[in-house]
Amino acid sequence: MQNVLFVLGGLLLATAAIVFTAVAWAQFGVGGRAALLVVLAGAQARLRAPVLLGGGVLVLVALHELSQAWDLIPRWIPLAAGGLLLVLLAMTLERRRRDLERFRAAIARMS
Repeated sequence: MQNVLFVLGGLLLATAAIVFTAVAWAQFGVGGRAALLVVLAGAQARLRAPVLLGGGVLVLVALHELSQAWDLIPRWIPLAAGGLLLVLLAMTLERRRRDLERFRAAIARMS
């Protein structure tokens, strides 16, 4: 099984090179499918390298696709996504601060 995954990993790197130099939309689909196949095969075999390699190529393909469609997205959507991310980070920070205060209070009650 590992030899098969090594071959798939090599093919995935070659496919990734083709994807980023190609202009045809069908080749993007081939690269994404190959990366997904490597991720699934690596997860089935419980091997870290194929999952990381396939996942990395999937992220690169997704970023490439997003960069192609960036001009089609209305300008308020990235701002809204950034604002939502900031709100979620602030909520997490406040939750951790509250948990730290409860922990300090529990330690203070022990002594």
